[in-house]
Amino acid sequence: MQRELIVLARAAAVGGLAQAQAGTIDFQAVAAATTDAEKRQVRVSPQVEVDGKSIEIGYHTILRSGYKKAETYGQILDEDGDPVVAEDGSPVISNASDFASLCRSFSIRTGNRIRTS
Repeated sequence: MQRELIVLARAAAVGGLAQAQAGTIDFQAVAAATTDAEKRQVRVSPQVEVDGKSIEIGYHTILRSGYKKAETYGQILDEDGDPVVAEDGSPVISNASDFASLCRSFSIRTGNRIRTS
């Protein structure tokens, strides 16, 4: 039974790949960082071309450790949900946050096809 499921899964994957439609994507070049300050910056392409259509893109900071919205992002909490504080009474904020993202969806019309991301 499990072998049959694996065979079916492989067949579905191969069939799905055969139906994929290739296009072109070209990111605008970003110059290599040369100064110390540039090496510490987030450097990204400001524009991408998808199948001949130019799209403005970029990098936007959503959250950083210590940002305060409803709660302080990166604030370390104890088992009771209370903030952990250092010996001097200041809050302990993590500077090793895993990830924060606010994905923006968009669609691109190419001929009679619409792609979304």
